[in-house]
Amino acid sequence: MKDFKEYLKEEEHIAEMANINPRHHKFGIDVTLNILQPTSKLSHGPRMKIMKRSSELFVITIPKTGEPKIIGDTSELKSKEVKTLIDIVKHYREVWLRLWYTTWMDSQSAVEFIEAINTNDHKKIEELRTEFPNIK
Repeated sequence: MKDFKEYLKEEEHIAEMANINPRHHKFGIDVTLNILQPTSKLSHGPRMKIMKRSSELFVITIPKTGEPKIIGDTSELKSKEVKTLIDIVKHYREVWLRLWYTTWMDSQSAVEFIEAINTNDHKKIEELRTEFPNIK
């Protein structure tokens, strides 16, 4: 019998939305990070929606290299918070890209990946890279 992760790998029609709230991401900004996990090609590449109280504030692109770009109005946040979010996208780029491209990766795994990066736990990072290999 297949386990659930194997099932998800095979089911191309399944798409998820990973939501990481302030209690879990602990970045000191009262926003939820929302990353779509598409199963087919979209008209845009990887991006993170920045949400507050279930409302989308703006989007930050997640390029493989280079600078993330902001799409939308950032006026509800302080400029320092927006800069911090850009820095977070860059610093944890690998996590966000793996989350975008790997439909069976969940928000808890993303938080574990972030914690492993923060503590320089190379063993855990390699375990997560093996478990979630789909980074294009």
